[in-house]
Amino acid sequence: MAKRLTIQAAVEEFELYDLYNDIIESYGEELEDPSLVSDLYDLIDEYEEVFEFFPDSEGDFAESFERNLRDAITTIVEENEELSFVDEDFEDEDIPEIFDDDEYEDEKDFDLDMDEEDDEEEEEPEDF
Repeated sequence: MAKRLTIQAAVEEFELYDLYNDIIESYGEELEDPSLVSDLYDLIDEYEEVFEFFPDSEGDFAESFERNLRDAITTIVEENEELSFVDEDFEDEDIPEIFDDDEYEDEKDFDLDMDEEDDEEEEEPEDF
């Protein structure tokens, strides 16, 4: 049976303290300023949204808790400008220019002869 709780209430209800800390610490490593992890703990403690927690086939709520905690962290980070993640995928100098003129020189040239089309329109229809 599903239980509707805040994240902090779920931590206490399901006694998932280690999982809670592990998840937050992993997000803390991805923050631009890792010292903000304590802020993240505080914001999660204050976060009042209620989530539904479903037990798995063995009656464990850990999977549902993890999913809801990650959703809460994503929302909290989006709402707080000082919390931002490091984007290591692409450095500015590594991103090639999107439109490089040299790259498109080999593409087919579709010239339309407008005079040819105009000549066809100017022909007078035959009388029957």
